[in-house]
Parts: sequence; C-alpha cells; structure tokens
Amino acid sequence: MPEETEQNEESPEESPEEETEETAVDEDEETAEEDQGAGGIGNLLSPEGFVMMSVATTIDLISIIIVFVGLDDFGITDIIGMIIIGSWMFFKSGTMPEKPQRPGKPEVPTKGGGKILKRFALTGVAELVPYLGVIPWWTISVYQTLTE
Repeated sequence: MPEETEQNEESPEESPEEETEETAVDEDEETAEEDQGAGGIGNLLSPEGFVMMSVATTIDLISIIIVFVGLDDFGITDIIGMIIIGSWMFFKSGTMPEKPQRPGKPEVPTKGGGKILKRFALTGVAELVPYLGVIPWWTISVYQTLTE
C-alpha cells in the first residue's frame, strides 16, 4: 500500500508538467499558423507586393494630377490599370472562366476567386466614372488583395 500512495503522489506532479508542455506546443502551433496566414503585412513587403503597390500608386497619382490640372486622359490610365493590375489579379485568383460541360462528362472543380475578380470589376467601373476616378481605387484594390 505505501508504494501505491507514493505512485499516486508522483502522478499528480507529472500531469501538470505534461499539461504545460501540451499547452506550450498548442500555443506554438497557433502562432505558427498566424505567421503562415495568406495575407498581412508580409505580402505588402514581398517583391510582388512592392511592385504592384508601386504600379497602382503611380497610375493613381498620374490620374489625380491630370484631373487637378484640368485635363482628361480619355480613360488611358484606366485601360493601363485594367491591363496590368487586372491581369495580375486574374493570375493571383487562380480561376479560369468555366466552359460549358458536355453531357456525361464529370465536372472539374475550380478554385474560388470570385472575391478578387468582383473587386477588380468594381474598381474598373469606379475608375471609369468621371471624377470618381480621382479616388485611388487601384491602390486600394491592390492593398486589399495583398492583405486578404
């Protein structure tokens, strides 16, 4: 009997140590998952983020300067933004337009990227509206895409 009580006394001492080790491992896993997240400031500082934010800011600044000088760019900056930033968003989303399926063929699943493409469409429409294009829509859109 005395041996059993000694073992019982030792087991409570071991269990809190095990729990703290498990808790520490769980906390480490949670912080690692947060660090590996899809968005955040890390994407803004990546080469891709730096280049795309520079392009978007340049397009928006040119657009703002032209409007404040009293000229019209006839949508040239909007077309350039749609080509450069739109193609980048398209490749970033990883989606392809769905083609009609033939009867009897199984459907091939596609990646979801509708949010990014919807953001591009809204930005493009906002840039085409006169005087609403003064707002830096391209920069905002690229920022949101990089940080999501």
